[in-house]
Amino acid sequence: MSTNSDRLFQLTSTAGLISWGIIYLLMGAFAIAAGFTSADKKDSKGVIQFVAEQPFGQIMLVILIIGVLCYFVWRFVQAVYDTEEEGKDLKGWTYRTAYLGSGLIFLAIGFIAVKALLGDSSSGGNERAESWSAMILSLPFGRWILGAAFLLVLVIGLYQGYTGISLSFLKRVDLDSLSKASKNFIVATAVFGHVVRSILILLVSVYLFQAAWFLDPDEAKGLGGALNTVHGQPFGRWLLALAGVGLVCCGIFAFARSRLDPSGEPDQSSTPGH
Repeated sequence: MSTNSDRLFQLTSTAGLISWGIIYLLMGAFAIAAGFTSADKKDSKGVIQFVAEQPFGQIMLVILIIGVLCYFVWRFVQAVYDTEEEGKDLKGWTYRTAYLGSGLIFLAIGFIAVKALLGDSSSGGNERAESWSAMILSLPFGRWILGAAFLLVLVIGLYQGYTGISLSFLKRVDLDSLSKASKNFIVATAVFGHVVRSILILLVSVYLFQAAWFLDPDEAKGLGGALNTVHGQPFGRWLLALAGVGLVCCGIFAFARSRLDPSGEPDQSSTPGH
């Protein structure tokens, strides 16, 4: 693979991670605010609306869309060409499936941003999940397709939890140049962020399972639905704020990875074009 291709891959991963960080920081901030106010912008749709309403919002949306597309391309290359050298055994394919699923989720966020750029602000996250589920269930073998979507989201959720608890994310960042305090901060941030994100994604997978099992698209919910479930529990406002802190931690770790992730320099033997 050429040096120019290496640099392009690195720029793509960096832009994608920065966009990832912005989206999670804003979602976390909105979730924290929603815990103690009447604010209801908790999901990616709320983030996109917020960006669109700002001065130069259209330009900011274009930049965000480019970053989200970069994130998808980066994850797609990781999954298809195995740039992380995960292998072709069950564990390797689980990781690679999670990479692709993560990219597809952010591609959907990019689609929302494109619609907002074109002036379409219809349907929030839960409504979109319900409409997509209804469309899938109307297809031949729709229940099984939705069941496959449940399994994909389940794998992503379990992967996030395992990554945080096992500290396997440490292979994604080079912390050698940092002070001990900085290392401890990034590790603690990453662990908490991964665990919170795992819980929320697993909640989304439960909603998909219910939609497939009961053949009821109204059961399907997105991240906003998961946060609403948290908010509805005893001490829900505190739990929602805590979930928001976890999402902010995801954003912080994304920014850290954009500077410290060595995977921006893919292995020569596992990348396309070699």
